[in-house]
Order: sequence, then structure tokens, then C-alpha cells
Amino acid sequence: MSCEKHPLRVAGYNGTLQDLAKEVGNLRYDKIVEFLRALRNDLHEQALKDTSAGRTKLGATLERASVALYPTEQALGEAWHISEPYMK
Repeated sequence: MSCEKHPLRVAGYNGTLQDLAKEVGNLRYDKIVEFLRALRNDLHEQALKDTSAGRTKLGATLERASVALYPTEQALGEAWHISEPYMK
């Protein structure tokens, strides 16, 4: 894997990863769900590519990580449904 594919920083973001986590965490819950869904889908795609390239252990591990995000996505979706009436 090249460093270009997996950089150490988020392009265009100058804060720390802790700052980024805080900023994402402060989003409306429905937007965090969108973010998690996109991350989950991206990890799934990486898993498929790694598995296809013969990196089956990495592919399986990335797939587990992708699947593990689903309960968090669901819980935050529920938090959104609870809090949505109060978002004015």
C-alpha cells in the first residue's frame, strides 16, 4: 500500500484528528449517520479490493470493521429521531 492511498492527515484539513473527531461529533446526528454510512461503504469497498488482490486477511479485517460500524450508525439514527423534533 502506498502512502498516497493512506495518508497520515486529511487533505485540506489543518486541525488534528482529535479536532476532526470533535467537529464530526458536533454535527447533527443525521449528518453523523451519513458520515458513518460513507465510511462503512468505503471500508467495504477497500475490503473487496484487498480480497480480490489476494490480501484475504486484510480484506476480512476491513469487512469486519465495516460491519462493526453499522450498530453505531443505527444508534445515532435513533438519537436523530429522538432529537429531531427539538431541532428548530
